[in-house]
Amino acid sequence: MKARGTELVFIKFGPVETVPDILWGQLYKTQRSVRNMIKQNDFSIINDAVWSDEKRLSFLVFELENRFLPKSKKHMGPPVEKRLECENFLRKHLESPATVSGPHLENGRWVVDIERRNRDAVGLLRENLKHGGRHVGVAELISKAMAKSLDILINEEIIETYISNNGFATFLTEYMKGKPKWL
Repeated sequence: MKARGTELVFIKFGPVETVPDILWGQLYKTQRSVRNMIKQNDFSIINDAVWSDEKRLSFLVFELENRFLPKSKKHMGPPVEKRLECENFLRKHLESPATVSGPHLENGRWVVDIERRNRDAVGLLRENLKHGGRHVGVAELISKAMAKSLDILINEEIIETYISNNGFATFLTEYMKGKPKWL
């Protein structure tokens, strides 16, 4: 993991009370929803995966470029030709406590630097998944399992599960190798 220089985030939960084909559909739906939430908050995902033993334990895995983002981000406003939109933009950002710097003009557009709401990917996940995550698109049965048994692990924090669960160890080893078995 250290050699990759990325952040592996493991979302652990279970059991999910259903048959395997419904479980996998719900896992993949949840994976897409959580992936979208992470991306909408400006985190870069390198890769992601799901794993389940189909009985007691399931994981969503997200490999991120960075766990933490800078305190502020550039927010582009309207082009100067759009007078009404410019007035609204300036009114909103001139006195806003979230405005770190600006507004200023850049290539014919108003721009401000604003505070990020979520700088820590783990904090973002905990905040949005602690009650099941239905509001971010987590599938119903997965949401129920997360509400009861959510755990979010980073990088080496997964070692205990890796050592105690052969199926998960095989999955994670193959994931880390990054190539199909047949190659």
